[in-house]
This record gives sequence, C-alpha cells and structure tokens, in this order.
Amino acid sequence: MKKSLQILMLLVMPFLVHAQQISGTISDKNGPVIGATVSISSSNGTITNVNGNYELKVPAGTHEVSVSFVGYVTKKVSTTVAAGEKKSLNVTIEENVELLNELVVVGTRSRPRSSIDTAVPVDILDAKDLTSTGQNSFDKALTYRVPSFNSVQTPVN
Repeated sequence: MKKSLQILMLLVMPFLVHAQQISGTISDKNGPVIGATVSISSSNGTITNVNGNYELKVPAGTHEVSVSFVGYVTKKVSTTVAAGEKKSLNVTIEENVELLNELVVVGTRSRPRSSIDTAVPVDILDAKDLTSTGQNSFDKALTYRVPSFNSVQTPVN
C-alpha cells in the first residue's frame, strides 16, 4: 500500500508543480500591446495576443517577470506565486522616446546620383567621380564609388 501511494505521488507531483500560472494584460497609454514578450527566464516566455493578453505557466516561488517590446522600455516586475495559484498581473509599459527618435540610414537610392524612375536603379557618375578615387582601372574605380558593385582582379598567366 505504501509503495503504491509513493508511485501515485510521483505521477501526480509534476502536475502540481506546474499548476501555477501568471496571466494578465500588457498595455500602454493607448491600449493593449500586441506581440509584447513576457518572460521569467530565457527558456520560459510567451507573447501577447491581439487583445494584449498573455498566459505563462510557472513553478511556485518568486519570479521576476520581464516585459519587452520594440520601441518600449523593458519593464521588470517581481511577483510571488504559491503552489496551485493562478495570479493576475497587468503591466503598463512606456514608450522609449530616445529610441523612437533615432534614425539609421543604411543605404539610399536618391537623386541626383540615382535615376529612380527607370525599370531598374541606374547610378549616374561623372568622370571626375571616377578619377578622384585614385584607382588606375575602371572596375576598381567603380568598386570604390558604388557600394553595390564588386570586381575581382584576376591574374594573367
């Protein structure tokens, strides 16, 4: 009898350990935030649905819940969940104004260098643009002036 009770406890115990849950809504000043990341560790997390709601199964104990989303300040909230408890945790996050004002340009096809109304992009370069590179061949001069152009020098045997 004692052995069967121990086996039953071993079978039931994993379900009791993970019966705890944290759920709630992530919002900002305009309403729910869709797709925000809610996590308690790198391996236990979820994202909010179209209503800003989330549900996270957690082990019993104290957890630091981290809420993050692109363009918002990451917010961390500490909460304690008892065994078998379903806890509600609503979090309001704020926009990261410094991050939203940052502009990074990685490339452009704008006038006057590029003709943008053609079927394919066409770069227009003057002869002085190519001679100012200091390169002695046309293909090397283009390599230095046009970022998307690449040429390989092959040896002559």
